[in-house]
Amino acid sequence: MSVQPNAEPTQYTGAGYQAEIIPLRPLQEGVFDSREIEALPSYSSVMDPDHHKLLGQGESKGFHWHIERQQTDDEIPFEVGYFEPDERRTDIALYIDTSWSTQVRGMNAHAASIAARLGIPTVVKGPEIGVSIPISHSAHNTHALMDAVENEGFSEKGIAMHKGFSRGAMIGLGVNAYADGFGRTMLYAEEDDPCLAHSIFDISPEDIKEYAQYLPREAASTIRQVGRIMLDPRRLRHYHRTVDISARGLIQIIQTGVPLFGGHAGLLADHVASDAAINVTFQSGMPANHRHDFSDRLAGRPRLRISERDGPHTEAIGRKGLGESVVRFVGLMDQIAEGVRPDEVDFTQVHLPIAA
Repeated sequence: MSVQPNAEPTQYTGAGYQAEIIPLRPLQEGVFDSREIEALPSYSSVMDPDHHKLLGQGESKGFHWHIERQQTDDEIPFEVGYFEPDERRTDIALYIDTSWSTQVRGMNAHAASIAARLGIPTVVKGPEIGVSIPISHSAHNTHALMDAVENEGFSEKGIAMHKGFSRGAMIGLGVNAYADGFGRTMLYAEEDDPCLAHSIFDISPEDIKEYAQYLPREAASTIRQVGRIMLDPRRLRHYHRTVDISARGLIQIIQTGVPLFGGHAGLLADHVASDAAINVTFQSGMPANHRHDFSDRLAGRPRLRISERDGPHTEAIGRKGLGESVVRFVGLMDQIAEGVRPDEVDFTQVHLPIAA
């Protein structure tokens, strides 16, 4: 494999990249319908310590990175990106789960590179490959990955942070819900526009009408976002590999997408810890984010902040949203760097710079 020194974090080159063919497996559990289930599903997946395949590595200003393909002991593979700061401000790692249709590279690697430049060791977990599993299982897999990463010495044990957009935010709620079972403290999380708090089977005629009216606005927003990226060479360099548009990539998008529609995210929201420190931002123009349902489910948690941002779903990946997230993480890192214990962090200093 050809590795380019001083490459940007999305420059994964070499003829061997993604050459391994992973057999497609049948849909395991269909569209998960959570309407009659109250308890968190239980899973046993752990990471296979013998399965690490290097896909690319390099350096950039302020950090270095590498990408591996890993898998669980029940043979569920996914790509994992590691972004190591040149100068750490903390040993507590940030984990990013990817949104529907996106990969480790592209916009997720860009977000990770920003966190690494802030001094935060960052790990990006890509979508499970060749399988279709509930997001609760993917949340469990994130903790399994955390266990492995901590045992390898990359980050402090028993504590982590999380960030996600859309599907990644849905998984993020599950990461918090499963944390206690793994004996892990989730210090903080940024979850942008999680969707589908209840089952798609509960859709009403009014919902169908609202979704139909929304689609043109989302299409226009997507075109605007793509246009902004095309006109910005730096963002284009980072973002152009966000979506795998190969035939296998499109099949994987379907496999990853099917389990999102069963209302599992609402079930996970019900089980978020009462002391969870999470910033949840909803796009006010997105009907499928079920923000009122999520808000009801997440109510009563004093350290969890819910806010709304104008615009359709894809506006969440714009510069404004990313900039707001950076400000909050800086507020958190300033306290950690000053020696504030994780259980003594003043989260008003994390949330208020944006709320003011």
